[in-house]
Amino acid sequence: MRFTNRKRISPRLWHLMLLILAWYGESARAVELQPGLTVNQHAFAKVALQAVYQVANADGKKIDATAFVNSLVDDRLLADYALKTLGADVLETNVAVGFPVSVWVTGQQVGIIQSVYGKELNAFRHANPQINIDKIVTFADATAVDQAKATLASVGMVYELSASAREQASGIVVGSFTLPGQAPRAVTLAELYDRQNVQGRIKLHESSADFMREQLVVLAGQELTLWWARNHSALGEKGVSDLQALVRARYYTQRLRAHLGVELDMHDDNPALQAAYERVSDQDIARYYREHKERFRRVEAVAARHIQLKDQETANKVFTKLLEGVSFDALAQQYSIAGDGKAEVPGQLPIIRHDDKTFVWLKSVVFALKQGQVSRPIRAPQANGDVFWEILLVDERVEGYYDEKSETVRYLAGKVIAQEAINTHYAQLKQGLRDAATIRIAENWYQ
Repeated sequence: MRFTNRKRISPRLWHLMLLILAWYGESARAVELQPGLTVNQHAFAKVALQAVYQVANADGKKIDATAFVNSLVDDRLLADYALKTLGADVLETNVAVGFPVSVWVTGQQVGIIQSVYGKELNAFRHANPQINIDKIVTFADATAVDQAKATLASVGMVYELSASAREQASGIVVGSFTLPGQAPRAVTLAELYDRQNVQGRIKLHESSADFMREQLVVLAGQELTLWWARNHSALGEKGVSDLQALVRARYYTQRLRAHLGVELDMHDDNPALQAAYERVSDQDIARYYREHKERFRRVEAVAARHIQLKDQETANKVFTKLLEGVSFDALAQQYSIAGDGKAEVPGQLPIIRHDDKTFVWLKSVVFALKQGQVSRPIRAPQANGDVFWEILLVDERVEGYYDEKSETVRYLAGKVIAQEAINTHYAQLKQGLRDAATIRIAENWYQ
């Protein structure tokens, strides 16, 4: 039905239509605000989930929606567990050279908004030039900049504010910005300093006024994006808040995993892994060795030949001939400058054994070659100022196993056993948290 003349509709019917339209509008908004995921008492809006899912699938990726939302569930549960067991102070403690946690979280949050809603945001800015950065930011005058420089100079090159310097920095306004409908927000040197990683602090200490202004613009830009998202995007206040919660939960989970020693390289600085390694018994090592003996195979000895050459040009020439099918023996007899080039077996080396301390660099090369394989020309370590090149051929490899009682077996097996124990504990922790949680996932939350 098409209404072209309002006067034909009675006031009573018109009022009823307005009520219906109002009800429909509220119902539609209620649908929009329905949660896509609820974990215990926290409900995450669909639009927030869709935003992080879209970013996760950038660059042509296609992540399974079920696996993705379950990873968000785990993040939330593990983050809550980390807060209870480790505390916010531990989780928020920043590494010395990194960005403060709150700054990192906001950066990620803003990055998601700009990635997903970039076109709408840019269109809004274009339509409202009065809120662009150059209109809302005010930089400090030269006097304030000089005060900032003097305060940072008094600290020296330690890249951390002393108590007295922080007090001074808190009173130095380096600029301000004004969001629509809000009073101007002053930004102090202390706030700007606290937002930096170590590289940023170094630049501030270098008395870079341009960098100070640049960081003020970054802060104002982030706050403007968040303001726009709260007031003019599909996210609204709830969606923006949920984005922050999702990012923070992912960060807390990463910190918890590091604390527990989960899935880090065995050679990394990993106190949890080291503690678990020290609990591994000799019986555990012996059992692992029996069940995975092939992992401890090693080369016991190698029979090899070589062609020693005076320079790289000749070495490359000989290597090319080898690739063309010329015999190793013939080339060793013709080109090798070593005395064994004319031997009964040209270029034959003594048997190189695993425990041999004589042929250290040769051993590292020939043990890496397969039987019958020829190496590329290798510049030999200099001895007495002489420089020469070697081409090596492995005739035979004899393989065996590391001794069960060796330190190599103890280290490799012990680290694997320890890591498996940590990963098992982590998997059990995740499952236990899930079993105790109330989880609701909306059907087709990603659409």
